[in-house]
Amino acid sequence: MIDEEKAERAAKFIIDSAKPYAQAKANRMYLEEYRKTKKALLMNASDGKTVSDRESYAYAHPEYEEVLNKFKDAILDEETLRVQIKGAELTIEIWRSQNASNRNQDRTMR
Repeated sequence: MIDEEKAERAAKFIIDSAKPYAQAKANRMYLEEYRKTKKALLMNASDGKTVSDRESYAYAHPEYEEVLNKFKDAILDEETLRVQIKGAELTIEIWRSQNASNRNQDRTMR
């Protein structure tokens, strides 16, 4: 059973999570694009003769791996907040459903 206090905490969590979720999503989107920039910069820095050589250099470079790790962390942050927000929304929906059922039972008992 979900009480009103828990539903209110869930609603507050959703409201309070708006900015951190937006920041996490912005970070993920930025890193998604920056990954392409980093690849291009590393390819340009390569001494490789072919595009394939330069691309291999870029993908194997520690700086590219660092960007990928940050990208992974950004996805983790965003998805964690997204699922927590969905859980809070579900808590509120369960509470609303319980209250509607209780109101229907009250009407039936009269």
